[in-house]
Amino acid sequence: MTGAPLTGEAWVAALREPLEDKVASEKQAFEAGLKVGPKIPPGQEPDLGMKILLVHGDEVVADSSQEGGLSGACATYKNWLSNTFPG
Repeated sequence: MTGAPLTGEAWVAALREPLEDKVASEKQAFEAGLKVGPKIPPGQEPDLGMKILLVHGDEVVADSSQEGGLSGACATYKNWLSNTFPG
């Protein structure tokens, strides 16, 4: 992709960052994210641009394309879990 040989140099460089600097930069990024808020408002169906299958072994328990999206598929899977593994 970059034309450069594949090495671990970027990974090693990231590990060389002092812990205090890393914690400070992550805290700053976290706080900035809190100010901006979620990209998907609560209650809004996320559009992931893909079909998601929730499966158990060979059994397709829920399919987001058949359940009206991810939220519907999750609800179907949650119901299946409750019925399959009660208690």
